[in-house]
Amino acid sequence: GSRLSASEITALQLDPTPLVAGLVRRCYAGSFAELWGEVELAFTLFVYLASLPGLEFWKLAVHLVSSCTTLEEIDGGEAALVDFIAMLSAQIQLLPHDLFYNDLLQDSFLRQSLGNLLAEEEEKLGAA
Repeated sequence: GSRLSASEITALQLDPTPLVAGLVRRCYAGSFAELWGEVELAFTLFVYLASLPGLEFWKLAVHLVSSCTTLEEIDGGEAALVDFIAMLSAQIQLLPHDLFYNDLLQDSFLRQSLGNLLAEEEEKLGAA
């Protein structure tokens, strides 16, 4: 495969939207709904069966999508982002409360991911 330059890697770290778009195109037949279905399955496996691989996939997917800054600019991205936020909101309702209030988990990935997502949306609202 082709190698990415240092500037391309940095750009993907700042906005992984092209990575997510490529993943959806190649692995999910261009359907964000299929990716969200897999994220929902991973979450269900984690919450109800204490599946560590389910947790790891869910964490990775939430972090990756929450880090996207231009997802709504790609075809179908705006609706996909709305669906993602709705899905994540429903999932958060099912999480144990100590995930947010436990001192040991204070720096959990979820706080960072939600912070990224909210900051992006607030910035867009401020620019409008």
